[in-house]
Amino acid sequence: MTGFLKNVGLMFLSGSLLISNVFAGTTAVQENETEAKIEGITEKGKNVIVNVLAPDKTYENLFTANEQEYGNILIYHNQGKADADGIYVFTVDMSGKPSGLYGVYATDSEEKGNLIYTDMTKNADAIRWLQGLTQAPVQEDFDTYQADLGFYNDLYESVNKSEVISLIYKAVEDGKLNFSSVVTDFEKRNAVIDIFNKATVISGVNTQNVSDIMNYSDYIGLKTSKVSGYLNRSFVDKTNFRKELTSRMSNRSFDTEEKFDETFVDEFILSAVKYPDGYSNLTEMLNDFADDIGITKNVTATIASEISGKSYSTTDDLAQAINGNSSGSVSGGSGSGGGGGGFSSGKGASSNKVPNVEIGGNLIENTTPSEYHVDIFTDLEGSEWAREAIVYLAELDIINGDGNFKFNPKNNVTREEFTKMVVQAFAPNANEAEIAFKDVAAKDWFAPYIKKAKGLGIINGKSETEFGVGENITRQDMAVIVYNAAKIYGVSLNSEITNLFEDDDFVAEYAKSAVYALRNGGIVNGKENNSFCPLEYATRAEAAKIIYGLLEM
Repeated sequence: MTGFLKNVGLMFLSGSLLISNVFAGTTAVQENETEAKIEGITEKGKNVIVNVLAPDKTYENLFTANEQEYGNILIYHNQGKADADGIYVFTVDMSGKPSGLYGVYATDSEEKGNLIYTDMTKNADAIRWLQGLTQAPVQEDFDTYQADLGFYNDLYESVNKSEVISLIYKAVEDGKLNFSSVVTDFEKRNAVIDIFNKATVISGVNTQNVSDIMNYSDYIGLKTSKVSGYLNRSFVDKTNFRKELTSRMSNRSFDTEEKFDETFVDEFILSAVKYPDGYSNLTEMLNDFADDIGITKNVTATIASEISGKSYSTTDDLAQAINGNSSGSVSGGSGSGGGGGGFSSGKGASSNKVPNVEIGGNLIENTTPSEYHVDIFTDLEGSEWAREAIVYLAELDIINGDGNFKFNPKNNVTREEFTKMVVQAFAPNANEAEIAFKDVAAKDWFAPYIKKAKGLGIINGKSETEFGVGENITRQDMAVIVYNAAKIYGVSLNSEITNLFEDDDFVAEYAKSAVYALRNGGIVNGKENNSFCPLEYATRAEAAKIIYGLLEM
């Protein structure tokens, strides 16, 4: 091994193979006809080493090569420092290099990345071959042009290749490769690769080789799809939504791209109905897509609450359920069966409105709290008055158990925990506001929820500079937050103070309007001897009940 090669090898081994945490943030793409860009993010000012190996070459090949050979194996080697934001960028001159899948290795990773590079002259010839097809090609001919077309991705080897070829040929038949004169050769290259990537995902769905379809959002062009405006909503990142959408798509079979696209939009909507992560997501989406799926009335939060969590086979079924909702809204009622916690559902304790829940035992396959969608909690004995609320909110991922089938209904709730519950229920997509609370750090899990709640005017701190993190929330402070949320949510409550609680003198002035407004709305009731107990700490069961009560309005 030459002295140069030894230095390269030692440099890479010491700088790249001994640390493993970043390549997932590194991308390698062909930028134009002769250049590729490798970029990523790491620690500020960190030294980064990048090596690019020729197709089908490994470091074993490099270490055993002679001086004449190694230049054809290691085609690029460079190092530099990440900038003040931790970003690094390397530009690789690929002039004269053959089409193929190049291995890319970046500092901080043992993982190999890939760079798809195509010789543009040969790529143009390969595209003309595709354009001239009069029937679907045989696999052998397709393989001949694979490298020059840039047809590589992580799914291709596990799907039905004949199906992929058929889908690409269908695109040829449909004229999708008939480019206008203003389209550059490089744009043609990328468009054809997009067709290939989408065909592999469709075949992967057909053969049930896709475990999470949202992982392939770039391949199926979601950024330009009808649902593009909802890709940043909170429910899209939820495991239950992604599993539901993938399962729905995998139970279908697609022979055209158009059929796949049309079905995807429908199943995306139906999956969001089942797992919306908040009614605001649902009302906005269904009103946006009303004309597409045949909804003839405005979808209100009340209607959203009626359909949320349910499974519909088709969007026609969904539209029928919404259009047939004659109430338009659900009457709150006064309710009196609040049970031991002193909070009413707003519809009375006999209400049993839990969507898509079949109570039939405590055994389910999923044990992650975010996956709960049946009554799996084993510790609700003595808290039956709140069972409906707990199950319902767990169904919507507004509240969670501890992962061991326990909800701990009698445990107290902290101020930050309750703030999260309220934000998840009523405003998960609210903008985050600036806050001055010194006890809330940006890295704290609850910081985004407090920022959203503060921005909406739902919460105040213990003072201008202290939120009260870690403190249990009192019943009167919980009432104030829910009352503020009601106003944001558009629920009008009568705050007239009549029929005083026996312990009214102990209710703080700032909380009186909230306490009595919720009482007048049937959301809260007194405890024993008509007492509200404003300074008692609220329990998890009470927190669930009061949020559920407002949702029921």
